[in-house]
Amino acid sequence: MNRRRMKGGLYLVVDPSKSEIELISALNSVLEEGVCAVQLWDHWDQVENPLALIEKVGKLCGTFDVPLFINNHPEWVEDCPSVSGIHFDEWPTDYACPEGVLVGITCTNEMEVIDRAEENSIDYISFCSMFPSSTSNSCEWVDHASVHRARERFSGLIFLAGGITPETLPQLQTLPYDGIAVVSGIMSSDSPSEAARIFNQKVKEHEN
Repeated sequence: MNRRRMKGGLYLVVDPSKSEIELISALNSVLEEGVCAVQLWDHWDQVENPLALIEKVGKLCGTFDVPLFINNHPEWVEDCPSVSGIHFDEWPTDYACPEGVLVGITCTNEMEVIDRAEENSIDYISFCSMFPSSTSNSCEWVDHASVHRARERFSGLIFLAGGITPETLPQLQTLPYDGIAVVSGIMSSDSPSEAARIFNQKVKEHEN
């Protein structure tokens, strides 16, 4: 694993079932504001040609030197050269990560998952859900103490996700995180670029 390729900051999660034209336009405007990574969410039922869309998004991310992650489909990582990594919602079974591929995993309050992530040199963990959220309603709420314990046990990056808005983000100020993952708070905004700008400002305030 090459952790130098992964940075903290604003981690953008994108729903690929959205209109492709709107998706690409919004993504381009957000990338111009700056993100540390983009993930294509596991919502492919309405996408006619997933691999073609992945390549379009991957090439766009590549122009901004931003790594692209696929959610839960490791087979597509090998099929799409522009993909940098894989994000798992649950710990994978019988998966051997190819050399140089970045890997992240969703976690909750279970320290066993975090310990396994450390043992396997996973690049980052993403806590879900910090607040109630329509896009992460299958996640249990995360105890703030779990994030503190994870920082003591895990040497990779720690992201927070689930219901995070510019208004709720200050409530996480005391937590030892490296970045936040946002879905609808940016891509469903009337102005994705402005939303990204505000989130980036809040994250930088936490860093300082």
